[in-house]
Amino acid sequence: MRERLAWLRLEERRPDLADQLADTERTRGWEAAMDEWIGLLERRSRWTAAAFQSAVAGQSNPKWVEHALDCLEHAQNQRFATFPLLLQAQALRPLRGHARFRAILRGLRLEGRACFEAR
Repeated sequence: MRERLAWLRLEERRPDLADQLADTERTRGWEAAMDEWIGLLERRSRWTAAAFQSAVAGQSNPKWVEHALDCLEHAQNQRFATFPLLLQAQALRPLRGHARFRAILRGLRLEGRACFEAR
């Protein structure tokens, strides 16, 4: 969560939001803060960003893995030209073995490519 707060303060120039999330983390825990942060990304239709954040959080809680896959399905529907490239990101590596991730690859005709193998 600390990295996300630093990013909000620097890149998004939203210290107010960073302070709000820091307060949530302090009072209700990091998962509650992640819920808020990911919810904000979703409300802005930033589905790939929400997927990345959910996938990283999924390393410690399986509920986030399913959420990351939900977000990727939303992102796939937006048809960004760079979406296939984003699917290769290290943060999404833990999702590569899931049937839903494979279905996204099939839909993009990317299934079976070495860069998407679950290693």
